[in-house]
Amino acid sequence: MTPPPVLTADIFLETDREAVAAGEKFAVTVRIDAGNTNSVDAAQVYLDFDRDKLAAVSILFGTRLEYQLQSEMDNGTGRTACAAGTLGVQATAPFTLCSVTFRAGNFAGTGETLVRFSPLQPPHWTKTVSRGSNITGKLLPVRVLLR
Repeated sequence: MTPPPVLTADIFLETDREAVAAGEKFAVTVRIDAGNTNSVDAAQVYLDFDRDKLAAVSILFGTRLEYQLQSEMDNGTGRTACAAGTLGVQATAPFTLCSVTFRAGNFAGTGETLVRFSPLQPPHWTKTVSRGSNITGKLLPVRVLLR
């Protein structure tokens, strides 16, 4: 007997800019990839960023999960949170959960910084849910080059 396929949904971050200068705005998009056959009915994401190098400006939600459940930015702690869900048709294939706009701060010189997922511990638990089950797969951060 063949075991059922393992359902997972990877969460990854993409940026619209390869490098940013001090004061420039850029977006980090949170993408959910559950594959074409898996479905997601809720997702929540907690991101950490270096508050000395970046500041969160706004959060814009995608359209695949109809209810916005959480939208928070805290530049004092360097954390953002977004969560959305649906009671209707579940989302399939890659889709955007949300997009966070950041502004690069005033930093000395060049380098890089990460926007990454917060440590996986309650209450800041990044996850994707399908039919009541946690199906979170890989969590892939994004590197931002500072120039």
